[in-house]
Amino acid sequence: FKDLAKRVAEKKIQITLSEEAAARIAHVGHDPVFGARPLKRALQRMVEITRAEHGTIDPLLRSYEERVASQRGFAPRMILGHLYKAASRPADARRLYEEAARVDPRSPLAPLGVARIARVAGENVAARGAYETALGLTRDRSAQQEILRALGEIALDEHDWAGARGYYQRLAALAQGSHYVRMELAQALASRREWERAI
Repeated sequence: FKDLAKRVAEKKIQITLSEEAAARIAHVGHDPVFGARPLKRALQRMVEITRAEHGTIDPLLRSYEERVASQRGFAPRMILGHLYKAASRPADARRLYEEAARVDPRSPLAPLGVARIARVAGENVAARGAYETALGLTRDRSAQQEILRALGEIALDEHDWAGARGYYQRLAALAQGSHYVRMELAQALASRREWERAI
């Protein structure tokens, strides 16, 4: 981060990020309307700037690796996990998300990171477990809906029809009986050519 701050200072821009600010960004990075998009955009911008100036994000990675080595905080681990993910290092990203979960076991953000990495890797059992953990920690209705959709998709991929039905029923209940949401399971089954189950 210090390297990035120096580079942008040369362009007459000053940035600082205290541990408290980093923690606040990680915890409050979820906007009820926009989800985690504002935080995601900020991280993407940091990655883009570093890549543009160095051709790689290694300086940014080193900066956060140093932070993680010297601090026990949740935020640096989550940010470094995201950076590892951006650098196509999913195993390292997952390790950092798991560390972050141990630092703050009440936050749904770290299990969500683990779940997404596991899902991309095709590790549906691990992804399902991490999504279930995140669901239990999430109070935001739209986040709960997103997690239930992911769990429903995993259950369908695993041919766990009863599990999928349960997730989609919970999703419909959260959506207060929305007819569209109630149709999602039938559409998902039909897209998998499970016509009889879709009826």
